[in-house]
Amino acid sequence: EENEVRNQQLNTDLFALGYITYPSEGRPENDDWQPELGFFIPNITLATALRLARKYEQNAIVYGYVNGLPQLVWV
Repeated sequence: EENEVRNQQLNTDLFALGYITYPSEGRPENDDWQPELGFFIPNITLATALRLARKYEQNAIVYGYVNGLPQLVWV
């Protein structure tokens, strides 16, 4: 329930910043944890993504560039 509320708040922040978002889902490789809902956010800077991740108390984010491999970035 708390994650749903935070996702809505994050989506509101992203909309206010002018970003278009697409729903995403983080899934574990070996069922160590439940899948987590999130967002794919084109053209967000790493600095902005990290600022929002800190605000919403995330441990890590997945970040990448077009034609590059996404990377796990610890917050």
